[in-house]
Amino acid sequence: MQSFFDGFGKYPISALCTIFRNFISAKHLALLGIWQSLILNALQGLPIATFYERITFKRAQIIGKITQATLLCFPLFLFPAYAGSFYLEISIEDAYQIAVEQNPAIDARRAQKEMAMGVKQQTLQAFLPAVSFDTMYLRFDSSIISDVPVPVAALPPSPVPITIERMDSGPVDANLFGFQAVQPLVQVGAWKARQQADRHARGAELALGRGERELALNLIEAYYGAVVAWQRLDAEQAALAAADETLRLVESSFDEGLVAPVDVYAARAQRFEFKSRVSEAEGGLATAMAQLGRVMGMDEDVRLDLVDDIPDPPRHLPGLPDSRRHIDQRRDLLAQQEIVAAARVGVDRANAAFLPTVNLLGRYQWTDTDDFFGTAHDLWAVAVHLQWTIFSGMSRSGTVSEARAKEREQEARLREMRQEARVDAISSRARWQAAMASWEYSQMATENAAMALDQTRGRYREGIDGIAELLRAQAEDLKARSLNLNARYEAVLAAHQYRLQGLAIHPMEEWK
Repeated sequence: MQSFFDGFGKYPISALCTIFRNFISAKHLALLGIWQSLILNALQGLPIATFYERITFKRAQIIGKITQATLLCFPLFLFPAYAGSFYLEISIEDAYQIAVEQNPAIDARRAQKEMAMGVKQQTLQAFLPAVSFDTMYLRFDSSIISDVPVPVAALPPSPVPITIERMDSGPVDANLFGFQAVQPLVQVGAWKARQQADRHARGAELALGRGERELALNLIEAYYGAVVAWQRLDAEQAALAAADETLRLVESSFDEGLVAPVDVYAARAQRFEFKSRVSEAEGGLATAMAQLGRVMGMDEDVRLDLVDDIPDPPRHLPGLPDSRRHIDQRRDLLAQQEIVAAARVGVDRANAAFLPTVNLLGRYQWTDTDDFFGTAHDLWAVAVHLQWTIFSGMSRSGTVSEARAKEREQEARLREMRQEARVDAISSRARWQAAMASWEYSQMATENAAMALDQTRGRYREGIDGIAELLRAQAEDLKARSLNLNARYEAVLAAHQYRLQGLAIHPMEEWK
């Protein structure tokens, strides 16, 4: 059974849906759809995280790890309402949590943070000892040991008791084993490298926080943009329904001989125009939903049901600060400040190359030789190693100059970012004020256009106004409603942009 699920673990849930649906008939599928609706209604209280972590974005190979409640819901995703995808109700908070985990840009920044932490961990070498083990097999042969004079005792009746014979001892085999420990004592450059890596790690963490805030702003834009697309489609469909009603009214009046054929043609032309606008709105909705899925980092084919409506934009927000206190709290500026500090430490690190380094060395070695003496011995040693390079061909001077240039470059970049942040704060507040005024005026325009349409429709029924006035009133009503939707969306988005750029407030925080 485990191998069965491991085999399907390579495929996404949407592919499994298509495979399984090919084995059931339409009758069984209809019954399954009824069962699915009942179960979904009963499980509306389940948190979205359960679907997200256990079913939606996980593969079938973790089937043995999921909980019993999630296992009960598993058939709902194998057999969705239509092949290849399923509905998922999601709020903007849940969408943000998914985006933080799935968005590729955030994954890249998270990887950069991990790399910076890895470099910081490497700098511990300046404080911790390095312990190594080495072994070597040596085979030694030389003419010195090929013709060695060796005293040999002679047997009687030899007149000489000891004779000298020359012998070949052959090559010498030796095995060497050693342990060595090096403890850094004074390494100023390595200490500065540790400080520089720590600054870079802090900057990477702050950059990740800034990326999450920018992601939140992009998500708000995409989420509410999709909501506006839905509302625009509803407005276009309502306008189309009104155009259909007007066409029926005009055709009825034409049958009674009350209007000319030109009125019928004009009503039909507007109806076809509104049908075209509905098709365009449907395309815009599909694009907005696809953009939302991209921001969330979703690869699966999931139909999202957005449960949060666009809130009213805040009518009052704090003004621009007199100093740079709020702007300097932006995560991107804080990250750049850490990079500048790291560059300054880099200058000290380059200057530290002129100083000596001191290490404590300890070594134990055992040697076993295979010769005619058959010796085996060991040794140990403890030493203090000092290294000081007096002159290295101007390479250290060039390194110091390069480090100072990098410091000036990062300081200039920080000044540039502060100036850009100031401009962003001023311009985003101006956009919010303009968007608020546009939203308020569009509300008034919508109300007046609706009243004008009602009165014009009544005057047309009474024969006071012609078809041109009625069609123009319908078009103005649709235009005013579309303008109101866009103005509300732009005001909310501009408020979020100002809170992020000028006040350094996380976009997901509630309105103050």
